[in-house]
Amino acid sequence: MKQKQGRAIARPCFFAERKLKMNQNKKKVVLVGTGMVGMSFAYSALNQAVCDELVLIDIDKKRAEGEAMDLNHGVAFASSSMKIYAGEYSDCADADIAVLCAGVNQKPGESRLELLKRNEAVFRSIVEPILQSGFGGIFLVATNPVDVMTRITYELSGFNSNRVSPRGASMQFLLVISGLTLLLTGAASCVALFHAKLK
Repeated sequence: MKQKQGRAIARPCFFAERKLKMNQNKKKVVLVGTGMVGMSFAYSALNQAVCDELVLIDIDKKRAEGEAMDLNHGVAFASSSMKIYAGEYSDCADADIAVLCAGVNQKPGESRLELLKRNEAVFRSIVEPILQSGFGGIFLVATNPVDVMTRITYELSGFNSNRVSPRGASMQFLLVISGLTLLLTGAASCVALFHAKLK
């Protein structure tokens, strides 16, 4: 048989195509900050199988590695085979979600505004390298004061507002309920129910 002249057309391997589709369907989450809040999220993520890959990032790399080891010990008892490891900001490049739980603790007598200034500096050192990685996912913010830190993340990232979300509103809502309970005669549960009906 005569071979057709011209440039050969390269056809992708079936297995390569399938691997590509699998990678597109995998969910990857990067967690920045392995303190109490961060690890509470990590354990919940593992127990609820919210992602296929979980990356832990912390300024204390040894701590992140140790927490990753602890989580991996629980993978055998989880409902999914999640890949968990300590990583770098470069791992954010293909992540779907970046959960920001890093921050400094509030000192005795320190106001929320003073805490804000210190945490703003922390976030500048976090958001910028995440963006430099090529990250194009969603930011979830859990660092206090969460409302203001979410705004700071929004401004630093330049992302659309629907890609920067706070995670802590439930706690703040409970604080509002407690305050209203002191002013009103109704029980806190009634106030919560009223709020739910307004939604």
